[in-house]
Amino acid sequence: AISRLGEAQSLAYRRTASAAPAEPAETAETAETAETEKTEKTEKAAQADCCPDSRTVDKILAHENFIQPGPFWWAFAWDTAKKIQPAATPPFPSGWSFEDDGVVLLLDELDKAEPDLPNGLLQTLGDLRFTVPYINKVITGDAQRLLIIITTNEERELPPALVRRCMSHTLKMAKDGDDRLDWLIKRGKLHFGDDIDKQVYKKAAELLWQDRQEEERNRPGLAEYLDLLRVLTSIDRSEQHNRLTEISGFAYNKGKEQP
Repeated sequence: AISRLGEAQSLAYRRTASAAPAEPAETAETAETAETEKTEKTEKAAQADCCPDSRTVDKILAHENFIQPGPFWWAFAWDTAKKIQPAATPPFPSGWSFEDDGVVLLLDELDKAEPDLPNGLLQTLGDLRFTVPYINKVITGDAQRLLIIITTNEERELPPALVRRCMSHTLKMAKDGDDRLDWLIKRGKLHFGDDIDKQVYKKAAELLWQDRQEEERNRPGLAEYLDLLRVLTSIDRSEQHNRLTEISGFAYNKGKEQP
């Protein structure tokens, strides 16, 4: 009986000993599962970084991010244009504010634009309002803060409907005596002030009228007078008079052979 009891105890010990290694196997399986879950989380995070969800994509691709306000928008509603593209804010004078000082919108030489453009501007200029495509945003101007100036050289007639909505002022060069010289000199001084010698202002005007009488085509005018003065501003005042005659030939004698 004692011998059998010993055998039973010995068998029970061997079974317990053989069952003991099962604990490390279970621990290894748990560690492998945890590592797999960690890898899956890492892959999902990487996928989220490179492939944002639909809401993020919609925000990135919103039309507002690809719209660049133009002169009309800035002139009509400076504040909303700045919200769309703050980095594209046009330069403005020190101390200026849209609310207190307003804006001048210049449509220069409209007669040189595409033939259908003036008619296309009728509603925008008449109502001081336009709609921004894609975002359907209505931009409205304030007549108290906005002055629109349209210039034309009359190379092509503007639509009567557009002219009817405008106040008209014709700039014509004086034709008689000293008045025609003073007309040019006053406008030259507005642009260049003391950068040009007084005698140079007068001499440049005299040369222009002389060339106007000799030319039948491409007759020089105010634009050529200002172009000539602009070149002379880069020359010392003491040398302006000496160089004037030489340079004026290139500014005034359009279409003629230079000596």
